[in-house]
Amino acid sequence: MIITVNQTSSRQRLVVEVAKFFMQYQKPAILCVGNSKIIGDCFGPLVGESLISKYKIPIHIYGRKDRNITSSSLQDFYTMILQYHDGILVLDSALCPSPYLGTLSFQDTSCVVDILHHPQKIGNSHILANVKAYPLEQVAQLYLVEKDMVRRLVDFTAYTIQKAYLMAKTYKTPL
Repeated sequence: MIITVNQTSSRQRLVVEVAKFFMQYQKPAILCVGNSKIIGDCFGPLVGESLISKYKIPIHIYGRKDRNITSSSLQDFYTMILQYHDGILVLDSALCPSPYLGTLSFQDTSCVVDILHHPQKIGNSHILANVKAYPLEQVAQLYLVEKDMVRRLVDFTAYTIQKAYLMAKTYKTPL
């Protein structure tokens, strides 16, 4: 499902889908993948930071601004997370066709991360921020992503996840 951040109906659909994710699992976690020092790869850690510091949702959140989970540490973190959690929502940046630039995509399936180096399928559901149109000829192009677009996607996603958590908490106990 493609989510456009300036449409109320998109936010409502995403709230419902993420709330379903939270209600489906006894011990859900959010895995925020990316490198906060690279604007085109910082979506995951910045959403993680916002969920922890601004919204303070009481769900385990792995990955934030000062604790990045990147390709070099992903497998170790994922293996550890699987020991404690039965549902993992993955947040990551993504390459996309030009028309989808600046949108989010949500799927209730695992996702492939680190597609350039060591592709791996992880998680149960995922939200990807479509930050750069492909093809990506050089990783250096991730430094050229529009900062304001990423900030809008981060703010929208963190707020939406917080709303989804509150909805899930209302309809399911304990969470």
